[in-house]
Amino acid sequence: MTTIKADKKGKSKCAGENILEMAELAEGIIEDAVQLANTRQNISLEDEKIDTLLDRREYLGTFRYGLAKGITEALVENDAGVVAVYSFEPNANPDAETEDYLSLDGNVDMIALVEKRSAGLVAFTDSLDRALTERINEFSTPVYAKCSSLLDVKFVTQEDVDEGRGFAVLLQSLFSPPMRIWQRE
Repeated sequence: MTTIKADKKGKSKCAGENILEMAELAEGIIEDAVQLANTRQNISLEDEKIDTLLDRREYLGTFRYGLAKGITEALVENDAGVVAVYSFEPNANPDAETEDYLSLDGNVDMIALVEKRSAGLVAFTDSLDRALTERINEFSTPVYAKCSSLLDVKFVTQEDVDEGRGFAVLLQSLFSPPMRIWQRE
């Protein structure tokens, strides 16, 4: 995967928001997500088109996990203050026995636990979202046909978690906890 490295102070080396680098990063994240989904679903792209596969709930779920994994790697590489990253389903119903009640949603909703909020990390995430959205709109599937924003990252601090503020409360949820993608050791 293509990554954009942070310097020793945790600042992105793409401070000028190099659009080409961000497009390459987005392309790498999407390619890795497709590869992961194909491997886990035991699918060969010679047999089926990606647009058809993304209409399948199981494939889409694995693809979204792959996107979350790649996005997490980019966030961690970009800012040393990232402590943990989680993925969550905003419309999840913990009482449902199946996911059939959910519409097919290709968005990636994440919570990033950070040491402190950073305007640079928010700007990086916004740029990455634009690049991912632009690339994902090239797929001709209803899931991504008119996607205006693919990525939604909620940044929370340990203080938010301790005080149960906003999306940080999900990190302590018993009924519908987010899935941890990465945590600093």
